[in-house]
Amino acid sequence: MLLDVIVGLAIVLIIMYHFYPEIFLGGYSGVDVFFILSGYLITKAIMKINNSDKHNIIEFYKSRFLRIFPGILFIRSLRHQAFSRVR
Repeated sequence: MLLDVIVGLAIVLIIMYHFYPEIFLGGYSGVDVFFILSGYLITKAIMKINNSDKHNIIEFYKSRFLRIFPGILFIRSLRHQAFSRVR
């Protein structure tokens, strides 16, 4: 749970760095923190599946897809709307 909070904080640092780079010097280091902790959390989840009776990596990737794909669709639709108005 604490690691999720740290990942969230890293994302906020990255976003703030993009808006205010003169204030958030070194904000790009949030990218490193994000990738390291995300990799750790995903590896931990895979190890948990491997150690359980539900040893099914397909279900793991299915759940990851169902978690991430709606956000991708939402962002793409916002992007499409924004750029369709520009033309």
